[in-house]
Amino acid sequence: MHEETYTAKNVLDFYLEFEGMQPDKRTWTEDKLKDNPPRLYRFKMLQSFFVAFELGDIMEFAEGTFVLKRKIGDYRTLIKQMKSELKTITKFRKGEDITLNEIAFLF
Repeated sequence: MHEETYTAKNVLDFYLEFEGMQPDKRTWTEDKLKDNPPRLYRFKMLQSFFVAFELGDIMEFAEGTFVLKRKIGDYRTLIKQMKSELKTITKFRKGEDITLNEIAFLF
């Protein structure tokens, strides 16, 4: 048996690929995708990833609102990286904390 390990980046890559194949979000249902098996199975795979990574449903992911379901401490590593990147491209506001809403917006 071959086991693969998937990361958050894999999920994002798969999502972006699906979004490129099926840009109309109103069609993101099993019923509307049933006549296109490759897209249907990609959609189902994404749903499984969203459950496994506790990201909510595909629309919560698309809108970034899944970010708001966690605690700010869950994003410690991301915030550190964001602050480092922001310092190099902007005059980042020193001493201010990044909020969940800002993370969701940037996502």
